[in-house]
Amino acid sequence: PLDKEAVRAASAARGGGGGYGDIAVVNHGGPPPPPPNRNIGESFTNTAEVYFAQLKTDSQTRQNAMLRGDREGHQAVWNDPKIEELKGKLAVNPFLQAEKDMLETSDEEQLAIDYMESEMQRMFLEKQEEAVKQPSYRERLEIARQKQAGAGA
Repeated sequence: PLDKEAVRAASAARGGGGGYGDIAVVNHGGPPPPPPNRNIGESFTNTAEVYFAQLKTDSQTRQNAMLRGDREGHQAVWNDPKIEELKGKLAVNPFLQAEKDMLETSDEEQLAIDYMESEMQRMFLEKQEEAVKQPSYRERLEIARQKQAGAGA
């Protein structure tokens, strides 16, 4: 079995703090270092980074307004002009841009697409009209009963 006094003595010899049972608690020696300051105005590789930078800028602006006592500034959402400037910082990915350029349609292709959509719409309306012309289940049942009553009399 473990001797708790021996564990405490070993922990103290290593320079650690007091132990709780067999767990040694080490003093951390002060607050953790602050995170590195990153420049928000740099370019971004995707829209998520842009959104988070905009959100961070908005939060900072609103928090500063709250600390100044500016209630309207604190309640204003996405009001800082720096937020709009961040949208233009999104770096253009040349591979995605080339793919987007390939996917753009010409006028002739757009005419074909419009024609196909109009034909699909026309066919859908014809099917609806055809469905309206057919008698419902109750109507067919009533017709069958009338035929039976007429044949049985």
